[in-house]
Amino acid sequence: MPAFSHAFPEDYVTAHFANVAESCLDEFTCLLHCSADARVARVYGEKKKEADLQGMSPRFSKYKPIYRISDIDEPQRGEIPKVRAMIVLEQKPLQKILEMTRDFDSLLIIGCDGCAGIYQVGGEKQAEVMKTLLEMGRKIKEGKDLKARATTVLRQCDLHIVASSLRPLVEDHQAILSLACGAGVQTLASAFPSKTIIPSNDTKFIGAKDRELGRFYELCRACGDCLLYETGGVCPLTRCAKGLLNGPCGGQSRGKCEVGGWKKDCAWIQIYNRLRDTGKLDRFTMFRPPRDFRVSQPPREIGPIQEVKP
Repeated sequence: MPAFSHAFPEDYVTAHFANVAESCLDEFTCLLHCSADARVARVYGEKKKEADLQGMSPRFSKYKPIYRISDIDEPQRGEIPKVRAMIVLEQKPLQKILEMTRDFDSLLIIGCDGCAGIYQVGGEKQAEVMKTLLEMGRKIKEGKDLKARATTVLRQCDLHIVASSLRPLVEDHQAILSLACGAGVQTLASAFPSKTIIPSNDTKFIGAKDRELGRFYELCRACGDCLLYETGGVCPLTRCAKGLLNGPCGGQSRGKCEVGGWKKDCAWIQIYNRLRDTGKLDRFTMFRPPRDFRVSQPPREIGPIQEVKP
């Protein structure tokens, strides 16, 4: 099912904003859970000159629902959801974001339609909501106005898209607030070295979301030495609390792990069951030597090596 937002009448938004402005700062973290969509729809209805710039998202509609389909299949209860792997993000506390942006009078807020947008922590709507929160936070705490602008790009981790789409907007602002992952933040820093880049999200892990339970699961650590062929598609580095390459250990009981009080499934029992069901139990008894951490030694690069001539 697609995630969507409904627009509310403008007079409702005005009244809601007035009520929120009278409350203390701690309470406005719940601001716009419903009324933000009205403001977003109203803003999208305005004509924007930059809408035709390459890579930007011109999905503007006035007082109409805004849909974002995440291409995620509905999972079965108790199963890891069938979903493409994504970088999972979590927004920093609003107070922290206010603190990081307090030295700047103008701010360009940039969302990402990639991983952050799909999981609704840094997409088009979230950029507009963040803009409103920061403007009201600055007004309530300091009595000053913040010049902020919100936009989004197709992918913040693509240097060409970032540079070509945002260059006309960057010069008018003192700093950039990125709603993308760490890769997107660093791409912005490379594209605009003279600007301060502020991350609004914490990059957690590569994983997937269970749509039924509303939980995120870490599935991959990008270790650089994938063992999934040997372990039946279950990663022991992320699914085993101890990261064991040979298991199970003596801390499992009836398929449950001792870490966390025998509530979570033991990864190595899952590996055994998967290999048994596919007729590949010979892989279970293989000895796996300790990891070679050199394959994941930072900074990592992939691609042709360019020889530098003296």
